[in-house]
Amino acid sequence: MNAKYTEGTKVVIVNRFNEATMSEQMRRYLGTVMTIRSVGETGNSVFPYRMVEDKGVDRTEGWYWDDAMIDHEATARLHNGETAKPETETANEFSVDYYTDKVYDMLNNFSCDGDLLENADNYSKNGIRKNVTEWLTNKSKLFNILRKHPLWNEEAKA
Repeated sequence: MNAKYTEGTKVVIVNRFNEATMSEQMRRYLGTVMTIRSVGETGNSVFPYRMVEDKGVDRTEGWYWDDAMIDHEATARLHNGETAKPETETANEFSVDYYTDKVYDMLNNFSCDGDLLENADNYSKNGIRKNVTEWLTNKSKLFNILRKHPLWNEEAKA
């Protein structure tokens, strides 16, 4: 087993959800600092880590974690006494482009129906993108806290 970290080490979890290797309930830990409780306790070399913070949450013993789930650069900064800010979230299916398209389509639909917004067709996609970017930036800390809830819905941001 080639585990990179040892028991008791504080690590920063990545800020990206990987549905291929992570349980949906693990999403709550994205971008947080966790403490390694054990390494290789079952001989599982693919997912060698168990964490202190998830023991007893949703599952009796918590989840198995691997090196790909750890933000190594942020962990190094943490151990060097710097702020352990996790890597910036990369574009995913619910990124700025996703929400820009959703708002643009919604405004166009309302504009065609004439029910809600008389001037919806006057909004540019770049203007909407600027507003969506500001919204996502200003809400990112709140989203990271709310993602820890087991019923968090990433698309709805609720």
